[in-house]
Amino acid sequence: MSIRVRLATQGDLTEVERLSDDVQALHAAWKPDIFRASADVPGRRAFFENARRDANWRVWVCGEQNTLCAYALTELFAKGGPIRKTYTEGHLHQICVQSEHRRNGIGRWLVLHVLSDLRASGADRITVTRWTANDASALFFRSMGFVDETVTAVHRPARGPRD
Repeated sequence: MSIRVRLATQGDLTEVERLSDDVQALHAAWKPDIFRASADVPGRRAFFENARRDANWRVWVCGEQNTLCAYALTELFAKGGPIRKTYTEGHLHQICVQSEHRRNGIGRWLVLHVLSDLRASGADRITVTRWTANDASALFFRSMGFVDETVTAVHRPARGPRD
């Protein structure tokens, strides 16, 4: 198996969309009040096209020859202001490895490539956001050197005596 990581081309975007169905389905299952089901994502192609063209974003794909089995979406941006020091942050927005290719080191290889690219592009800090309910994701990112640093709490008004 000769898997390689590269930047997505315009011709890859149909496959990236197909792979993103898994990510979208997971998000919609966990947060149906926020996320659309995979088939109901208007503008998804434009989103990936814009990310591919934007100098601060990268759409990475992974696979062999013409068959893709994974993708990652990253962004590089400046942060800072009157309270924070100025720094450059790299953020891994999405990563997806097709289910039949999981547990073969592809996700690890893709993340290592992304980390290297973000550092080479000037990132002082690299972050990823993950769902607290996704234990596999927590274990994976910890094994890659990520540590839990902040928690975002969401207020949900009580709906009954047990909420």
